Amino acid sequence: MLFDKTFLLLLLLLLTACVSTQNVSDTLSYSGTKKKVDLSKVDFKALKAAKKGESCMTSFIGIPLYGNTAVEKAAENGDIGNVQLRAETARWVFPIFTQCTIVYGDATVMPIRD
Repeated sequence: MLFDKTFLLLLLLLLTACVSTQNVSDTLSYSGTKKKVDLSKVDFKALKAAKKGESCMTSFIGIPLYGNTAVEKAAENGDIGNVQLRAETARWVFPIFTQCTIVYGDATVMPIRD
């Protein structure tokens, strides 16, 4: 019986240590498409000058608790009228999952070089 409890405790500890992430550089795409941005063409100074908005959702074992990952909500949070680029981030620390949508826009200079 003690072995079963110890095994269960160790399994639970291992699961809580599981972390996976998704970052902006992996998911940066043009607004309205799934086409990924070639990072070698990004003008990071122009990207930094663009407005940025973020909207996140947190869930517990797959059940949404609060938040919203809609592009519209991220644009509203960043006071952006014209979304030019979007990205997603994710973080999983069992049993909590947080996913965010990040948008960039209203840039006077497009942050992508041709």
